[in-house]
Amino acid sequence: MTDTLFLRDKNTSSQAEGLPRLKLDPDKYRHHLENMDITEEQANELMATLWQIMSTMVDIGWGVDILNIVLPDIFNQQINAINERNEND
Repeated sequence: MTDTLFLRDKNTSSQAEGLPRLKLDPDKYRHHLENMDITEEQANELMATLWQIMSTMVDIGWGVDILNIVLPDIFNQQINAINERNEND
């Protein structure tokens, strides 16, 4: 796992909706892992994984469609096709 996970805030569902995405600051939460027998790299990976899980749950809770995130071109084509059909009805 690389540090870029902690800095990435582009191409996210929140940004697509015009809202900034919160960034993980691993040092802010590191004290919660002090009693665990893991390296700093393992701690960073664990925090990044948990952060991604929580971010995904928030996206799901707000009704963000995963297709819009993973396959934006296909999603946009389908939305355009649906809008055209609705305009013709």
